[in-house]
Amino acid sequence: MILNFGKYSGKSISEVDDSYLIWGAKNLNKLELKAAFQNELQRRTKMTQLTPTIGSKYDPLIFGKDDTENIVATEVEDGKVTLFIERDGEIKQETRDNKLWLLCDKQYSSKLSRLEGNNRYKWIAYFDTYQDFQQVKSVLKKKNREGYDPTNVDNDKFLTINILKNDLGEPGSFDFHWNGKRGEISELNQIEMEHLHKLRAKLESEKDEDDW
Repeated sequence: MILNFGKYSGKSISEVDDSYLIWGAKNLNKLELKAAFQNELQRRTKMTQLTPTIGSKYDPLIFGKDDTENIVATEVEDGKVTLFIERDGEIKQETRDNKLWLLCDKQYSSKLSRLEGNNRYKWIAYFDTYQDFQQVKSVLKKKNREGYDPTNVDNDKFLTINILKNDLGEPGSFDFHWNGKRGEISELNQIEMEHLHKLRAKLESEKDEDDW
């Protein structure tokens, strides 16, 4: 089925991510469409073998595979998590493995592994330490909106991400279209690329004049 509404308009129902699929299966008003969402959800549940175990009152597709109850607090360290669980009126501790992970919509690095299925975020990376995790996230730490001007928003349409030395991937700069009202970035088309080049030339000229 090809959808004709919402953010997945023009796409197949098989491309809808799990959270949106669960929402649609519960809340859509059009019966035929709601049934299609429910059928796709059942198909994925069977495919990934995430059907609830006997005696479990939680659906792992929604709540996750672990059904531990009465967790009152957690402490996280590199690769480990300590759970504080209330049992019989007492707080007991359990330490478990806790692999840090990051999902991406593209394979930005060879360190990313592909997940099964066709959801948008199908690339995953795992990290042994919080420091490694933060280092990857720091790829985005230097963002640049060259057309930003609080008095004139006409040129505030571009976002440049600079990948710095020692960050994940080869150093470089990547330009995108920026929609500030929606907080969205997208690839530049040819006209937008020409606009950005002209803006940069203008800004460089003004900088030279200021330096002079």
